[in-house]
Order: sequence, then C-alpha cells, then structure tokens
Amino acid sequence: MPICQICSQREASLFITRNLNGQKTQVSVCRQCAAESGIVKIDLNKLLAGLAAFTHAQDEEEEKNVEACQGCGMTLAEFNTTGRMGCSQCYGTFAEPMEHLLTRIHGHARHIGKHPGQTEAEESALPGDLERLKSELICAIAEEAYEKAADLRDRIRELERRREART
Repeated sequence: MPICQICSQREASLFITRNLNGQKTQVSVCRQCAAESGIVKIDLNKLLAGLAAFTHAQDEEEEKNVEACQGCGMTLAEFNTTGRMGCSQCYGTFAEPMEHLLTRIHGHARHIGKHPGQTEAEESALPGDLERLKSELICAIAEEAYEKAADLRDRIRELERRREART
C-alpha cells in the first residue's frame, strides 16, 4: 500500500485524482490527514439524504409528465403500486413506462413466444402441416428425390417431437 503523501507515516486509504489544465495529478492520503486538512469533507448522512431527495424529485417529475388515463383516470403511481392496468386505454397512456418496466424485468419488451428460440413458423405449425409434409414425402419417394425426402422426413420428425413435448 502507498504511504500518505502528507504525513509520510500511515498507509494511504484515499486516492484523489485531479485534472487541472490537462495536467493529471494524484494525491495519496490517509484518512486522518484527509480529515485534518479538509481535503475531503463528505458527510455520509447528508450524501445519502441528498441522493434520496434527488431520486424522489425525479419520481415526482416523471409522475407530473405522465397524465392520467383518459378511460379510467388511473395514474402512473397507481399503476406502480397495483401492478395492474385500469382499462385498455392505459396501455397507450403508459406505453413508455410499461416498456421500460418490461425491459428491466425481462431484458426486452418484445414477446418472443411460449418456447424461446423457436421461429414464428415453428411456433404456429398447424396440424394440417404435418399431413401435408407426409404427402409431400410420399411424392418425393415416388419421384426418387431422396435428398428432398430426407429433408421432409426430418421436418416431420421435428414437428412430431414438438407436438409430443407440448402435451
């Protein structure tokens, strides 16, 4: 550990970097010298109180900016406390705060389906698709198009496997 640059006796626990006119200087000071010389005058209670007041003021400012829902009169503060929308118009009124909330909770605000990683086509595969693929497989075998038949076979197996996994 570096030694205090003021008293040259104790270990420095405070490192102050100053940038004046493009010149960067670093001072290493122990807590006692920092308190005695008045280098750092931070009252932790005042700092925390100031931060709390700042965030509270931000919350109040955000509430003032968002008006109440035209349909039911619900405000953003009411939504935040209940976690529920009052009516269908609330989704339009609180779209931006809702998107921010969903992004914070889920990492994104876009619904990606019941089974993440599947494409929309895979998610919405209809039962008729399986029969259509089976008939195409029969035609491909009859035409001796074996590469196409193998591809169809794999797609059929995948659809059947997913159908079984859902049930």
